[in-house]
Amino acid sequence: MALIETKARPRWTHEPQVSMQEGAQIVALLKDRKPPAGEPVFLISQDGPELYISTATPSAAYLAYIKNQSSSLHGENFLQIHKYGPYDIREDMKMHAFSCLALSIVLKATS
Repeated sequence: MALIETKARPRWTHEPQVSMQEGAQIVALLKDRKPPAGEPVFLISQDGPELYISTATPSAAYLAYIKNQSSSLHGENFLQIHKYGPYDIREDMKMHAFSCLALSIVLKATS
């Protein structure tokens, strides 16, 4: 599963709010789509001229917690979001690296 999000301004102008918003979007996708535990979720985001890839892999305990099937969650089961980037759209090598990763995400999402 994947999301795409864009903002016109560079990320540094609206942090930490944009990271909190992206976390909320990932949780909303998990609640809506109900993936199996261990299936990664990807978020591709653009902030001005920079692209980022974020990924999170929910545990079974985390999915039960966000579905209100469990009243507690231990630290090792918290959802961890890993962010990669920035990939500057003005730099050929950065765009090549980003496009390879983005293609891998698309192929994973459609398999």
